[in-house]
Amino acid sequence: MVEFEGHAADAARAVSQKAYKKEKKKRAKAKQAAKAEKKNPDTEQGSDKWHRVFYAPGRAKATDRPVEDIKINELLEKRSKAKEEKNYTLSDEITESLIDMEICYDDAKKQWHTRLLATVAQKAKKALAKKRESEKKSASEGPATKKAKK
Repeated sequence: MVEFEGHAADAARAVSQKAYKKEKKKRAKAKQAAKAEKKNPDTEQGSDKWHRVFYAPGRAKATDRPVEDIKINELLEKRSKAKEEKNYTLSDEITESLIDMEICYDDAKKQWHTRLLATVAQKAKKALAKKRESEKKSASEGPATKKAKK
């Protein structure tokens, strides 16, 4: 009988330790979330609207360049909606247009900022890289041929 009571006590101890650890993890997560909120005050709790942010830690290249905020917010809303509906082609098209406008965004925080405009040389370099990538794709899609041995 004594041995049985010992097993019951061990089981009860294990259950209480498990509950304690679970509560400890919850407290740690809450503490971490509070710490992150203090670090980054421009995040709005529960915000479901896109908004522009200016200079903040982690956004060293953010600039205060004049752009149409309303248009960009609408594009980002359309992109978010397209992703929810799993319309990834539309989402990718909107992403490309935002990249062309030098807009950077963070889906998790629903924030966006502008970057310095690329120079003509930088744009030409990007276009050339894109062209080479599409040529590689088209070359790999073609029929495979064997080279004749000489």
